[in-house]
Amino acid sequence: MDTIISFILAVVGWLESFWDLVLDGAIWLLEGFTKLLGFVFYTIFDGLLLVIESFFSSLDLSAIAFNYAAQWSSLPPQTIWLVNQLAIPQGLSLLVGGYMIRHVLNIIPSAFSRM
Repeated sequence: MDTIISFILAVVGWLESFWDLVLDGAIWLLEGFTKLLGFVFYTIFDGLLLVIESFFSSLDLSAIAFNYAAQWSSLPPQTIWLVNQLAIPQGLSLLVGGYMIRHVLNIIPSAFSRM
């Protein structure tokens, strides 16, 4: 009788450990599938943002805006050409962007320290 009970306990223990292995395998597959889906969506989204970034970086809006402003202010064409060749509009846009980023980054720590 003890042999049958010990055999049944051994079978139940094996079934429990087997079921744990099945659950661990299913969780492993599910995590791998979610990581794969995340990687696919990240790659597609990253490619889309790369295309958008390259499109906007190809536009030189600062020079266009300066040309219109210079033409309205009646600057001579030689001065407009020199300013564009020195890339002053692009430099000013870089400086303004840098200052904006600096001010935003200075605001963030004070917002968290005053909670």
